Amino acid sequence: MTFDEYQKAALRTARSKDAQDELFHLVLGLVGEAGEIAEKFKKLVRDNLAQVVPVTFVFARAGEVTVNVAVAVPSEEVSPAPTVPAEGAAETGAGG
Repeated sequence: MTFDEYQKAALRTARSKDAQDELFHLVLGLVGEAGEIAEKFKKLVRDNLAQVVPVTFVFARAGEVTVNVAVAVPSEEVSPAPTVPAEGAAETGAGG
């Protein structure tokens, strides 16, 4: 799934972008979810359990962060992923 496809799916369940406080709402959601991840790891470090990684918890919160980013960023501001030349492709330009 591309980011554009993900963004379109996320927008289906989002609040109206016309709401005066929508960006504020999305930023608070993003910070709240990221904070939950940090809080979980803080407690693991505090309790000397840093080797225990709650993967499902992290993925669930990271998914919520991604939804907030996808809805907050206008689609026209998302540039396509950069392309990487194939290995061994000849470069053109000065000095080559």
